[in-house]
Amino acid sequence: MLCFVLFFILVLPGCKEDMRDLYEKAMKTYRAEDYEKAAELFEVILEKYPAHDLSRKARYELGNIYFYKLKQPHKALKHLQDLYAQSQPGKYSFEALKLLGYIYDKSLNDCLKGVDVYRMLIRDYPSEIDPGEYQQAIAECYFKLHDYDQACLEYEALLEQYPESRYVPRSKFQIANSYALREDWERAITLYEELLLSESLSEQLLIETKLELAFCYEHQQQFEDALELYVELQDVVSHSTVIDIDVLMRKIERVQESIAESKKSPSEVDWSRK
Repeated sequence: MLCFVLFFILVLPGCKEDMRDLYEKAMKTYRAEDYEKAAELFEVILEKYPAHDLSRKARYELGNIYFYKLKQPHKALKHLQDLYAQSQPGKYSFEALKLLGYIYDKSLNDCLKGVDVYRMLIRDYPSEIDPGEYQQAIAECYFKLHDYDQACLEYEALLEQYPESRYVPRSKFQIANSYALREDWERAITLYEELLLSESLSEQLLIETKLELAFCYEHQQQFEDALELYVELQDVVSHSTVIDIDVLMRKIERVQESIAESKKSPSEVDWSRK
């Protein structure tokens, strides 16, 4: 019995040391940019020492390696999901959730699963993140899916819950866009016009708002108002803005033609019998 105890005492520290040596070897391989070999070593760590404290670090590293370096998002998902499930609330569960949301939304284009993760981040880590950023991401998901009713609800939630967020102007713009896409031109025009009164618009968002408002004016046959906005945009020249001048010129020509057409006198009707 005494021999067994001595053996246990002598061997256990050696196992821990082997684990740390293996971890350092994996990290050294990673820093040498041999990512496939590094992933293999981290996988060995998980297989041999699943309960060791460093196994969570290994899972975190595998999530990053598979996603960012080896471009294998599904393998990254598995390790990040396991990491979240096996971690108490804290650094690792937080980092796992952030990357899970990004992979679902931006890499796999499965934004509804991303929404679930974003809601968890807002609920569990509000002081660790910018909640407005993630609420905006939730709203953008529904907008991309053409679920404009739900998108508007999510944008409005951002306006109500995070009124100081830097995403407020963009949310108001997207609400107006949602009405325009549903061809509720009058409501969209009202919202765009209100947005133009804001002093918090970036130069690019100001341009986009004027373009969309002018488009709505056209649909309401307010051609003079549309032309005024398009002409204003001709004078916008900035390295920090994006505007397609060729497209803008075609819009101006189109509206000018509509104005000319609207000013034509109706053709006289020849009532004589043939």
